[in-house]
Amino acid sequence: MKILCTANQSWSMYNFRADIIQEFLNSGNEVIIVAPADGSSKKFEEMGCQCIDLRIDPKGLNPFKDIRLLLDLYRIYRQTRPDIVFQYTIKPVIYGSIITRLLRIPTANMITGLGKAFLKENWLKKCVLLMYKISQKKVNKIIFLNKDNEDCFYKNGITSGHQAITIPGEGINLTHFTVEPYPHNTNEIIFLLIARLLPEKGIREFIEAATIIKEKCPHVKFQLLGETSEEISIEILRQWDKNNCVEYLGFKNDVRAYIKQAHCIVLPTYYGEGVPRSLLEACAMGRPIITTHISGCKELVQDEINGYLCTPRSLSSLVEKIEKMSQKTYKQREKMANNAYNIVSKTYTIQRTIESYKDIINSMKN
Repeated sequence: MKILCTANQSWSMYNFRADIIQEFLNSGNEVIIVAPADGSSKKFEEMGCQCIDLRIDPKGLNPFKDIRLLLDLYRIYRQTRPDIVFQYTIKPVIYGSIITRLLRIPTANMITGLGKAFLKENWLKKCVLLMYKISQKKVNKIIFLNKDNEDCFYKNGITSGHQAITIPGEGINLTHFTVEPYPHNTNEIIFLLIARLLPEKGIREFIEAATIIKEKCPHVKFQLLGETSEEISIEILRQWDKNNCVEYLGFKNDVRAYIKQAHCIVLPTYYGEGVPRSLLEACAMGRPIITTHISGCKELVQDEINGYLCTPRSLSSLVEKIEKMSQKTYKQREKMANNAYNIVSKTYTIQRTIESYKDIINSMKN
């Protein structure tokens, strides 16, 4: 069988779904990756995939570029003639579904999160909802990573009962992100944020919280790891962090060493999340987490058991939870770390996600 997977980044496709792609290949399938070429394209080719470069502007609103994307997808899908298509991220999901409907190709779309478009009640949200509604009518399966996203699509008339399936995240490989002993460091407590540097990920709130806490608790250390963006550059980070309260670690392909030395992973996001990868990685390695009470994040936290939930966009709430974690004894934090691992290992494993993919493929064959 020929399986085609489309996304707006090769890097994210590899980082989040390499295990799924490998399972497709192990099962004797031919796999085609359609995404903008980058360093991960070579990794896919080494696995045995065919890679096709895709011209896409993920955030842009230029209609001419989107028409070009639509035509490129038609050309690629028509030439490759896949048996099944999996599509990820908003533009491939919307425009790709129009093409697979025309070409009558069985299709499964993953809603990896609602993103920025759903943060405000404006013309952009209305436009995106309309495009989802038009494009998803004949799609075989629509995969959600949390129940709130599925409910949103139901309420807006985008999905029907037979289409929707919710799985608990995209799965975490526990043989790659192995549980590590909790760091027994009494000199400092490290709070680490791992995310793309977008305002909606709560970057500024994290820096402001660090500034407040460092004045009272100099032994508490704050670190930030992630790729800069158009919205947040290194210069902007320096403007926000005038007192050098947060150590910026840059972007790393492998984050395990940084999670290992951290005492808690923080993600004060108010972005339209699916299930944040950094939180899954943290729990898999046995680290407690602090995140916001929003869809995709709240499902991962049992308050006081494996971490804390704070109010989105609330600096005071974030400061309160970080201080609360820092005031715990070593044994209390270690217990929370063990609980974090147990929660992820029971529900969010890559094996469980692979089984869900197998069920989806079998349902589209019949």
